[in-house]
Amino acid sequence: MKFVGKGRSLLKLKGIKGIKIPELILISYKEYLKNKNKTISLIKRKFKKKIAIRSSNISEDNLKKSNAGKFESIINVDTQNIDLVNQSIKKVFHSYKKIKLSDKIIVQNMVENVVMSGVVLTSDKDNSAPYITINYSESSKTSEVTSGKSGVKTFVYFKNLDLVPRNKKMQKILSLARTLIKKTNNGNIDIEFAIDNKNKIYLLQVRPIFIKKKIIDSNFIKSGLDRLTKKIRKLKTKNPGLFGNDTFFGTMPDWNPVEMLGSRPNPLAISLYKELITNDIWAKSRAQFGYRELKDTQLMNTFFGIPYIDLRVDFNSWLPKSLDTKDSEKLANYYLQRFKNFPHLHDKIEFEIIFSSYNFNTKKRLKNLKGIFNEKKIISFSKKLKTITLKTFEQCDLIENKIKVFNKKFMDIKNSNLYPIDKVYHLVILNKDIGTLNFANAARCGFVAVEYLDSFVKKNIINENEKSLFFKSLQTITKDLNSDISRLNKKKFLEKYGHLRPNTYDITSLNYRENYIHYFNKYKKSVKKNKFNFNNNHIKKIEIELKKNRIDIKARKLLSFIKKGIELREYTKYIFTRSLDYIFSQILLIAKRNRISRQDVAYLKINDILDLFNNVDHRHVNSIFNKEIKKNKEIFKFNKLVKLPDNIIKLQDLYYFSLSDTKINFVTKKVFSGLIAKVSSKNLSNKIVLIENADPGYDFIFTKKIGGLITKYGGVNSHMSIRCSEMGIPAAIGIGEQNFKRIAESRKVKLDCFFEKIDAL
Repeated sequence: MKFVGKGRSLLKLKGIKGIKIPELILISYKEYLKNKNKTISLIKRKFKKKIAIRSSNISEDNLKKSNAGKFESIINVDTQNIDLVNQSIKKVFHSYKKIKLSDKIIVQNMVENVVMSGVVLTSDKDNSAPYITINYSESSKTSEVTSGKSGVKTFVYFKNLDLVPRNKKMQKILSLARTLIKKTNNGNIDIEFAIDNKNKIYLLQVRPIFIKKKIIDSNFIKSGLDRLTKKIRKLKTKNPGLFGNDTFFGTMPDWNPVEMLGSRPNPLAISLYKELITNDIWAKSRAQFGYRELKDTQLMNTFFGIPYIDLRVDFNSWLPKSLDTKDSEKLANYYLQRFKNFPHLHDKIEFEIIFSSYNFNTKKRLKNLKGIFNEKKIISFSKKLKTITLKTFEQCDLIENKIKVFNKKFMDIKNSNLYPIDKVYHLVILNKDIGTLNFANAARCGFVAVEYLDSFVKKNIINENEKSLFFKSLQTITKDLNSDISRLNKKKFLEKYGHLRPNTYDITSLNYRENYIHYFNKYKKSVKKNKFNFNNNHIKKIEIELKKNRIDIKARKLLSFIKKGIELREYTKYIFTRSLDYIFSQILLIAKRNRISRQDVAYLKINDILDLFNNVDHRHVNSIFNKEIKKNKEIFKFNKLVKLPDNIIKLQDLYYFSLSDTKINFVTKKVFSGLIAKVSSKNLSNKIVLIENADPGYDFIFTKKIGGLITKYGGVNSHMSIRCSEMGIPAAIGIGEQNFKRIAESRKVKLDCFFEKIDAL
């Protein structure tokens, strides 16, 4: 079927089995101008209830350019209100800008008793990947989805599939989509639908999607998904070296890979993250605190280039080493079941699912274990958590000295006459031995510190405002940066901070030294310093809780640990990123000597580079690298076509899934309304800044006097959560893909951290 304007297309489809279309008529601009009264009279006679007046401009069906959503549509127009009908018709016609006499509008019955409505795209509009995407709202308002309001949900379905979702409404929508694909002989269409309370589905609009480029056969993607299914099925089977009967996968738990790397990191970034942290360093760090020792166990997998944490491995790593086999099995299965029941807590694993340390709120939380442990077992488990927590207090004191050793060894390598490849090799080894190991240890200390602060609030030792004041009183690298940008000259400033870059692990991202003008073109004076001291009343209350919980530490020493733990986490991160930046500088030297661009070198894996240290053969380095780059580019290009969910619970999640509901992490209790700005914008002052994933390299935004911050990814204890607490900036951290897309399409929003909501204005 040839598309000839939305209205005529709907009329052509009327009467076809499986397609129910509300009563409609087409009115041309010529007819309307000739006799407006006759037009209004026709509408009153034809439609007795409320109507929708929609655009039907021929350019909306243009296969070379998308005009979807360009023109007006007005719904719920009362046919008895002649002035309103006339005004609405004018408004839709005038939205065409250059009106032709042949241009038309659709007048259509409104569907009554709507329980679901939305928009279906039968392929990816960016690359035509074979996925049906259903954006829908379970509201009576049919304009919820197209207007971009909150409450919109998304369901993604791989097109080349026999599997049918259980949800009856989704079955109806998919059936309508398949019928329309067949009748229009077009696999790339945009459908608007509504479902009433009798479960009848109505087609409201259909138009072709403008596709920029075609892709490979969908069977190729299907075969890849089938291979991944086999792989995950194997990973889900009982593992003799791990406790737990099953496993699941998430992009945000534990080391939060998508927050640090993004959802589609380049091969060098993800391989570095694995080499320096998630292959074995994470496990060594946990063992030093008294958790179960895991060897030769992968924490992170990559499925079509997306990093996923293996939840069974993760949960095993939090089991106390002294916990017996039977209880370890019970606890691991309890954690897995809780994650399965509440996957939206994927970025709050330590706060809401597992028990990794002991604070003033732990005793209350441990009551959740009554279904698997008796009272005696719970008391025994709590003692093990206390032992681990006391060891955490001790570890904090050891980290500073180890970081000093790391600094010295780093400078020795940097100032040596070693070749670039030798420097890369030795710096990777040094980081694994001391750098990232102590960064992981410091991160653990920082987490426990924040948990204690939260428990102070829950026990009414301090209030939220006092907690905020405490964060503002901390002296961290970000505070130093804010002060130094106006205090130091450019040279000295860059000597200290030049190594930082947004997307720490991405070699293509320019550091502060390379892109100083962009990052610091307009900066504001640093925030004023705040002081906060726990008073005697606070100390007294903390001492009471310490005695009540039988935690063997004095109040003042605990407070010293909290302050030191948070500050040390940020400092070790700063030191570690300096060595990573130097590794990148040496890799770029190697690339330059072999005539390989910065963009291309990102498609190498770190082991491709490290192998040069030990191995020499007849091949030239340029030949070796270019072969790997070509191969990895092809893989990366294919991977981008595959859609996967944030959490993989069941095997069918690989083929169809709903985008995860995300429990947003609101920071501070402030309310701020302002214009939306991307982080790349020149002027961020007094704006609400949007960032997909954020790490220490984004700290330059805090020199811009931003009004608020919203991130797609990020946990309650992530870098940006701590940073915004410290700076007193209202923020919504980790709002999820669907919310982020909605906000990104808005011009202005109200960020209400007090009532924990975000509204488009």
